[in-house]
Amino acid sequence: MRRIRLKKNLTQEQVAELSDTTPVWISVCEKGTRNLSVRSLSVIAYALGVPMAALLDTKDYPETDPTKRVYSKQTAKRVAKS
Repeated sequence: MRRIRLKKNLTQEQVAELSDTTPVWISVCEKGTRNLSVRSLSVIAYALGVPMAALLDTKDYPETDPTKRVYSKQTAKRVAKS
């Protein structure tokens, strides 16, 4: 979900507004800390303008270039070490 959002140059706030949710909920969904219902997947997919399968299928929607990701300072340090 995050990959698609970033590819479309959307913020969590924008996706939240489009999906009538909150930025906190979008963040939780992106982190994968909660299981999403089919309805939630549908709403988020609609807001992103992609089919629901795109949120689950990494083959057709591959990971973005790791050098272009936006990390927190702590995560950036860990990634740089690997």
